[in-house]
Amino acid sequence: MTFENPDLAWYSDLGSEGAPKRCPFASIHQCPGYYYSIWLFGECGVSSKMSKEEQEKLGEAWDASTLKPAIAEQHPSAIGGGNCFTGICPEVSFDIFHLFATRLFDYYDGMERSAAYKNLETRGVPSTSWQWEWRTITPLHYSDCTYFSKLEANPISNILEQNSGLTSSLSTPETVTLRWLFDHVPLKIWSILLGAVLTAFTLGATFKSFELLKLFNLESSGSHTVESKALPPE
Repeated sequence: MTFENPDLAWYSDLGSEGAPKRCPFASIHQCPGYYYSIWLFGECGVSSKMSKEEQEKLGEAWDASTLKPAIAEQHPSAIGGGNCFTGICPEVSFDIFHLFATRLFDYYDGMERSAAYKNLETRGVPSTSWQWEWRTITPLHYSDCTYFSKLEANPISNILEQNSGLTSSLSTPETVTLRWLFDHVPLKIWSILLGAVLTAFTLGATFKSFELLKLFNLESSGSHTVESKALPPE
């Protein structure tokens, strides 16, 4: 456990030479981790909430993104009624608590807090230390964030514009050609269409075979009837 304050000076010292002092993707429109952290703090009453309209649009956009957390453990979450947080974007954590941390755990209760305060006083820990507010924290620099490495390779300027851009790109041409479909329709859609065509062909072939078999049986039955009528009476 580190007892150093992960403040702005600490954050700046960790950055590589020439790199931005703060994360360049710290925006609800550019990073899902930032958005989900802002949303979580709003739901827990730690900060004000986004507007309902903005929350719905961004929530749907990020939930449909490939950057959406795959499991609950990867998602920013609150524990213990909103007193402990994990998976938080350090940029959001600093804006709210003035600490660049991804995990912040409060003291269990007043008894533990009182015992911790006595220990801090004995050790002469300055009042500016995070230990007076939190039982434990996990500092994090944006360069070590999973989202940062992914966004650095494939940055998103605005998740809403990206989604709307995809929709408009599929409806712009006046004449839809096979070449345009090949260039713009995802491979997954082609696979679904091909599967549908093959299924329809198989069902059609099966139905045709059934009709032919039915017709053959009718003709066979009819020929036996004619032959039986042609027999001379005994």
